[in-house]
Amino acid sequence: IAAYKKIYWDVWNLETLDDQKATLIFDASMNHGHKIAAKIIQKALIEMGFDNVVADGVYGPQTRNSIADASTEEFVDLYFKHRKNYYNALVNAYPDQEKNYSAWMERLEALKDAISSM
Repeated sequence: IAAYKKIYWDVWNLETLDDQKATLIFDASMNHGHKIAAKIIQKALIEMGFDNVVADGVYGPQTRNSIADASTEEFVDLYFKHRKNYYNALVNAYPDQEKNYSAWMERLEALKDAISSM
């Protein structure tokens, strides 16, 4: 638990965010690594209109401040959209990964259910 907190929770300063945002970022970071998680998050923020954010995979002050300022409901919706897009792109680039697609989608649905009950 301490290692997960240090590697994933503390790096993103998730204690400063609401539970929904923190859970999504923690999950993405744990499953995809920090850089891909940041890109997914940044794409959602850009779509929300945060023009100070670049989808470069770097978790810097612009990304951090934009996450805090973002509407939770809209962020959650766009996060799931861009995470699903990531999985679709992965399968398109590596067709042998299609065997994992349904499990990835089930995981996203379970995460969506968990987030909605917070």
